[in-house]
Amino acid sequence: METNKQEQKKTNANKLLVLIIAVLTVFCGILVWQYIELTKAVKVEVAEKGEVTEEKDALSLELENMLMEYDNLQSDNSTLQAEMDQQKEKIEELIKEVARHKGNTNLMVKYKKETETLRKIMHNYVLTIDSLNTANQMLQHENMQVKGELNEKNTKYNELNQERTKLAEKVENASILQASNIIASGIQLKSNGKEVETNRVKRSEKIKVCFTLGVNKIASKGERMVYVRILSPEGKVLAEGADESHMFAFDGVRGLYSAKRAVEYQNELITGCAYFTVKDGDNLPEGKYIADIYADRAKIGTTSFELK
Repeated sequence: METNKQEQKKTNANKLLVLIIAVLTVFCGILVWQYIELTKAVKVEVAEKGEVTEEKDALSLELENMLMEYDNLQSDNSTLQAEMDQQKEKIEELIKEVARHKGNTNLMVKYKKETETLRKIMHNYVLTIDSLNTANQMLQHENMQVKGELNEKNTKYNELNQERTKLAEKVENASILQASNIIASGIQLKSNGKEVETNRVKRSEKIKVCFTLGVNKIASKGERMVYVRILSPEGKVLAEGADESHMFAFDGVRGLYSAKRAVEYQNELITGCAYFTVKDGDNLPEGKYIADIYADRAKIGTTSFELK
């Protein structure tokens, strides 16, 4: 009886041991399986983190390259340049966000999409600037052509203007009257009013200068004022006054005249005489005198005479 009880206890102990071993075996199997699964998960996570890190580095590099490309994109259009500067600021901000990224896959997908959008926008700017540069080159080429044509026309205009000026000068010079047969002498007045030529200083009450205006078909018809300037041996202009009313314009200046005579010129020969009156008490010097004839502001003849 006692023996049966012991055997029964032994049998129960064996069963319990087997059960414990079975439970431990199952538990160990579960632990092994969990370890294997955990190892796989860790490997996957490490791989994913490594992949995300590579994507992050590649994305940062792409954004940096985009910044450099924007630096090379320059436009004279202030509005376009301002827009590109704004895009550069967006890229710089995205670079900072990517740098702060801790491996969030969803954020990485978001950053990739933003980068693609920024890349497309930059591509459009590249096309726009290329188009503007092409158009600008065409405009510059057209501008050069227009300038060339304008310079050519200006050159022709200047040449024609110079020819016109030369022709006008020739006509003007040709239209200047010429005085010939110029005779000057002292005049003494007789009691009957008759004029008598004299070469004596003390007898000269007047100085008479006669001239002939030649034929000139180019000169305009009409009244001409002929001026006479008589220079004394001392080089002084003989004049009846020293105010503005006794002056005239010639050779670009104004000066005194000794006498004047209005003539009606009709493109034919015409003679005339002008008189300078010696004032009472004036003593003319002895020597050689010069009489210059002027008309139309130009000197048209000269002669000399001597008073003793």
